[in-house]
Amino acid sequence: MNTNRDASANTRRLAARTVTMNHILNPVRKGLNTDMAASYVTKIQLGPADNFLKPLYEERVLGVSAVPVEEPAPAPAPAPPVGPSGATPTQLLVNSGFTDGTTGWTSSTGFQTYDFYSGSKPAVTDTINDNGLVGSDGYLVLSYVSATVSQTVSISNIADYNIITAVINIARTPNREDIGLDKFSFQVVYKNASNTTVATKRTPASGTQTVPSTFTDYTLTFTRDDSADFDTITSATVSIAGIDGGFWAGTHGPAIDYCTLTLT
Repeated sequence: MNTNRDASANTRRLAARTVTMNHILNPVRKGLNTDMAASYVTKIQLGPADNFLKPLYEERVLGVSAVPVEEPAPAPAPAPPVGPSGATPTQLLVNSGFTDGTTGWTSSTGFQTYDFYSGSKPAVTDTINDNGLVGSDGYLVLSYVSATVSQTVSISNIADYNIITAVINIARTPNREDIGLDKFSFQVVYKNASNTTVATKRTPASGTQTVPSTFTDYTLTFTRDDSADFDTITSATVSIAGIDGGFWAGTHGPAIDYCTLTLT
């Protein structure tokens, strides 16, 4: 910093190299501010130095004590998305990824241990022999006997949310010539405290549809705008129905990697 003192006026002229635009009306010395700063405003000039413009000002040395400039507090992290009453997204289903066997789920035909050769009931496995699927913590696999696997959950605070989203991730387990024959349906039934159905969401709208060859998400969305009775919902039943259309003995039907039901 270049400093020239005028002894008669007890004044020094400073080149404020680090002053930022928001400090122009309140000149500062590096890291410091003085309570006499307001008196310098009318003496600010702009002058070239070191190939860029920087502010120049006069500062009278009056022995005023300096006060440290406080750094601004960091901006808070953004809050997660919430419902109308501030509730965070909630997963309703137990064991939605089949990481704990069949816990939380029921089957219209019962469950069995996964069996490549003689299975006839839904089963949970880490490895599907038909196509060597390995790496998931669990797959729900259906068989040549039509079955429905379901779970019913209570919803006690629906007024805190706007959307209920159900998702299934499903693929076929290929076995010989039955490609394209495996079928499934996915449904959620919402009821009120009187056990009366408020709404049903389903894919397809009726009957069954062909299971995709690779794992694919199917989503059923129910929003507050869909029904005036949205706030009366107290329970939901998620159902997965399917069959191995090739009718091979063993667990060769549709495979489900996960099934979720989320409030947002």
